[in-house]
Amino acid sequence: MQNNLPRLRAISNGVRELIILSPSTDLSATFQTRLTTERSHYRTAANVYFYASELNRPRPRLAPHFVAADDDQDDGLRFEAELPKATIVRAIHENNWDVEPQALNVFRAAMREQHEFEITLIEHPLAQIHQIQPPPQLVVISGIDRHLFSTAERTALRRYVRSGGVVLFETPGGRGDFTLSAEQACSDIFETPIRSLIRHRIVTGRGLRGAANLNRLEYRPYSFEVFGAREVMPRLRGMILNGQAHVLFSREDISHALLDQPCWGISGYKPDSARRLLVNILHHILALPTQP
Repeated sequence: MQNNLPRLRAISNGVRELIILSPSTDLSATFQTRLTTERSHYRTAANVYFYASELNRPRPRLAPHFVAADDDQDDGLRFEAELPKATIVRAIHENNWDVEPQALNVFRAAMREQHEFEITLIEHPLAQIHQIQPPPQLVVISGIDRHLFSTAERTALRRYVRSGGVVLFETPGGRGDFTLSAEQACSDIFETPIRSLIRHRIVTGRGLRGAANLNRLEYRPYSFEVFGAREVMPRLRGMILNGQAHVLFSREDISHALLDQPCWGISGYKPDSARRLLVNILHHILALPTQP
């Protein structure tokens, strides 16, 4: 019966449900006693599974998976050749900036295990990113809802980017207006048009040692409901300043993809595609002319 549906509650990070509660219905009692008359209980449990498994797409048990290591723990990895080094800042602002706190930690672990980059992660207020010394290679600014960038944040962005830095604005989950508000703010700050980077070296990999050709990327299945069609072309956009891409925008999810966990309702890149896109961004940054 429709009126017998369990009433569920959930704790969310704004992108996905983290904990699902059934405060008024004892689902486990139904399952343990095999009470087959409560069909809505079984259907609810099935729906929860389909949500958590991205419509029955669980990650294969033997598939490689990267796990964030403890910062204070030596993971024992040693390399004959020194890896390229990059510092990535996670920018702190007053809205939901810390949506997926382990995303870049998992990415860092993947880069070490694959012998690609040695990454240092820093958390720093957005309004002070221009004061970090030495300047970081990349500042990642994440959020879900629209953000009103303060005068101090706009000044910091202008100074950091004009001095040669690169920023990436991203909407974790791919269903909010954070990146859209960042595009509007940056249009005022830099007075430069935003354009597709489909032919840029970040996507093509052209001229970047170690970069891949990303003219075809894979998106999560929910993305096609958001897009209204199947796509394989990267949707990364950006601003070209002094002949190079220094301000990048992704309305599509990257952060949750880096965790490499299934979940329905995420609009953005599949895990491997998100990793490769971020790798190409780092190769692009390290190839930029050194600022005087």
